[in-house]
Amino acid sequence: MSEKSSFLSPSMSPSSSSTGSNPPPPYRFHQLPHTPTGSKAPSRAASPPHGGSVPSPGGLPGTFVLNLGRYGGYYVIKIPVTAQRVLGVVLRRWKTLFLIAIFGTLAAFATFGAMSTEWREMTYYRVDPYPVISNQLPLQDAAKPFKPPSTRPIMPPKFNSCPGPRGTIPRSPLETYKTPDSHPIPLVGSYEAVGMDGNRCLTYRGRYSMYTDEALNITYRRDPEELKKFDAKLQDYDDDPDNVKPKPKKAGATSGNGNGQSSSSGAKGESTPKKEKIDPLYGPRKPAGMNELDWERTLRDRMWRANVLSEELGPDSYPDWRALMDACYHQREHERGMAGGVDRFDPNASPADGDDFSDQDPSRIRTTPASKRTALVMRSYEGYVWREDDILNMRALISELSLNNPNTPYDIRILVEVHGRHLAVFTSEWDRLNVLRTSVPREFWGMVELWTEDEMCALYPGLPGKFLNHMIAQSSYRSCLMALQKFYLDHQEYDFIYNWEMDVRYIGNYLDFFEGIEEYSRNEPLHVGMDKYDTWLVKNVTVSEKNWADNTTLKRGRGDEADLITLGPIFDPRGSGWYWEYDVQNYPPGRDTDRRASIGTNMRMSRALLDAMNVVNAEAKKSLHCEAWPTTLVLHSQLPISHEHSFYPEAGFTHNLPLPFKGVFAPHPVYFRHYWDPEVLHSKINRPDFYKKINEKVMRDSSFYYDGAHSKEVYVGWKEKENVCRAPMLLHPIKRIVSRSATSSAKEASKMSGAGYQGFWQR
Repeated sequence: MSEKSSFLSPSMSPSSSSTGSNPPPPYRFHQLPHTPTGSKAPSRAASPPHGGSVPSPGGLPGTFVLNLGRYGGYYVIKIPVTAQRVLGVVLRRWKTLFLIAIFGTLAAFATFGAMSTEWREMTYYRVDPYPVISNQLPLQDAAKPFKPPSTRPIMPPKFNSCPGPRGTIPRSPLETYKTPDSHPIPLVGSYEAVGMDGNRCLTYRGRYSMYTDEALNITYRRDPEELKKFDAKLQDYDDDPDNVKPKPKKAGATSGNGNGQSSSSGAKGESTPKKEKIDPLYGPRKPAGMNELDWERTLRDRMWRANVLSEELGPDSYPDWRALMDACYHQREHERGMAGGVDRFDPNASPADGDDFSDQDPSRIRTTPASKRTALVMRSYEGYVWREDDILNMRALISELSLNNPNTPYDIRILVEVHGRHLAVFTSEWDRLNVLRTSVPREFWGMVELWTEDEMCALYPGLPGKFLNHMIAQSSYRSCLMALQKFYLDHQEYDFIYNWEMDVRYIGNYLDFFEGIEEYSRNEPLHVGMDKYDTWLVKNVTVSEKNWADNTTLKRGRGDEADLITLGPIFDPRGSGWYWEYDVQNYPPGRDTDRRASIGTNMRMSRALLDAMNVVNAEAKKSLHCEAWPTTLVLHSQLPISHEHSFYPEAGFTHNLPLPFKGVFAPHPVYFRHYWDPEVLHSKINRPDFYKKINEKVMRDSSFYYDGAHSKEVYVGWKEKENVCRAPMLLHPIKRIVSRSATSSAKEASKMSGAGYQGFWQR
């Protein structure tokens, strides 16, 4: 065998035998095993010689040798079994784990509101939520008479208040104070624009203390034990209404058990549990550990028992607010010489020099606070949970807008939606009584009108449209103003009707607020298209202030009552990101129809606008979401008559309406939880696509928005802390307010007294 053909000798082959048998085939391309013949001295102890063999890890899984080079030596590293398994999963499923991490991060942002401003506390200053009255300024020394603007007096001296349940009700608030320097300022809206005074503030007790059961001597809501004590006290006095004095006690008569001992002391050794005192301003307190659903069930049961008890105690145990408001209206009519159906002479409404009305436009509604008649309709539903705060708020509305109104009193009404389709509330007195017992306190029954979705389907049949969750066009959520249209048909004596939600509160006198926004709207001219009102007024922003500046060159409509007053911007839904942007039913242009919308349905509508809303629903079979319904009809009345809009040539009802309608957004002050740079805030809340869910989160930190959280924070802090003083502001929404005990309130007042808080920023 030659050297070229056999480069390996048999003796070099590891498979060769010592017997001299035939040699194995050559290794061809395989590497020959290497056996070291020598090594250098080790560089460190316990280290193998350089150039020598690497120590074996012993064949154990999860172990490997780390070679640190010539001067580092070798190290055997062992990975724990658990770590091996985790590492194996990561290496095999890394793509899946990556997707899970991305999804979890997005879910966390959505769940915990990572895009909201609470996560950026270091960027935006948190304002002082509890501006307290300084202890250097005692309450009695700080109280001064409230002086509203001279153009809109709250209580002229020539008129007296109408009687309440037990005489006249003091006007709220009882006292006002100078607004503390630590009080925040509204970043949106204006006190001056709507005639409100932001330099005076008030406490919760000064706002509502005159409306408690104790102050009005209302007994039907008391506990049975309290009623027994109340009846015992009444028996100790004679029944002469002109000279009430204690009855002379008979000889030997005692107030106890007849043995000279008080029966309340009980037998010797017996102890009665001490019942916690309930502050009549706050009502019963939720027991510790009780969940919200159980507490609401308890409140419903308590109201039901009180309503049943009122039937046994009789009308002396509760006031009939409806009768009091009706009497107040007639009293005002007599004071103005308008009783007996004789209207007061109004030269502005009469033709001069024999002029005929036939050639003139339909008369506009030119009224004054002394002549207009307004109804404020509260929206409730079957089984609504009435808390103490709801009752005080309803009594405040009645007293301030009706009984203590020097002008024509407002009428307060309650629309209650009945959900049970098995209840014959329109034909069965028994079903109606059961709904009233479980849904409204006895004192407000006279103000209630019931309605159902089935009733709306009968009034407005044939409305087209397919909606989510099996919703119909006449559903109470989508068409929430249909019930108000029915109310208008039944009560055409009103010039204007407010749609008002149960979860709205006003810190201040309601008459001050309503007359303020109405006066502002009356002084505004007619803005065709309502483009002026499509954004929030942000102070100290040139673009915003210029947009809201009064254009004195516009004369049309100035001095006329507004047909629509909203408390939020009137915007174009197209491209806004609004959830109901594509809800357009039976309009030929479809989604391209010219429209306007305003978030929230706390608004005032004129009789003429409600008439148009009713007819377009009933005859034209056209409909929109209720937040876009009245605003769109106002816009269409300002456009040329067309089949593409609500007012088409064949519609005969348009000839009887004072077209065009006038719509106004009243820029009332709105507070924020954080301080924003005005330019930054303007860029966020006045952007064209603001109404996308991701963008409108900014307004959740405000005091007035449909899902705002700051409103409840302001209200609860104002209510629970006795010396917190708040300037007038409208708050929405206020839901599930839990009452605190009198002891807790006293402790909180003691704790907070003298703690003058210096806010991050001054007024």
